[in-house]
Amino acid sequence: MNRRDLLKNLLLTAGVLAVDLAWSKGLRTWDSENGALFSVDDQKIVAEIMETFIPETTTPGAKSLKLDQFAMRMIRDCYTQNDQNLFSKGISLVNEMSLKLTDKDFVSGSKTDREMVLKKMQGSGDQIQVDFIKIIKALTIVGYQNSEYVMTNIQHYNMNPGFFNGCVPVSKI
Repeated sequence: MNRRDLLKNLLLTAGVLAVDLAWSKGLRTWDSENGALFSVDDQKIVAEIMETFIPETTTPGAKSLKLDQFAMRMIRDCYTQNDQNLFSKGISLVNEMSLKLTDKDFVSGSKTDREMVLKKMQGSGDQIQVDFIKIIKALTIVGYQNSEYVMTNIQHYNMNPGFFNGCVPVSKI
């Protein structure tokens, strides 16, 4: 290879990298510091709600499987703006209901206090509270069923179930 070809290829590679970096920065629609949809406190509340639904026993609970991160990602990336607003209102209503019923915020309450707050919200006539509980339950179940632990240890999912042998005589089948 001569020097001219080497320089041409090197400059071409540098140009592609520069264009790729500029293009990928434009794709970033969510910034963790500017424009985050939920605060850290919101994520803690969601983690406690999910841990109330699926507590840690002999199997990992919702916190261990990081279902709160799954739920926040799903809400942020896959739900409409109306559903995101409903979810955000639901998180604040959980804390308000907990303060009203137990005089403690939801995160610092006991397990029975948390269960009581969630049951009260589910049975309330307020459609926002009922819809929030439905969404958070659905996300908890989907996240748990699709977690690596459940898929590999409980359902024994095998990503590559076997080999394909196309040249097998019919008599052997």
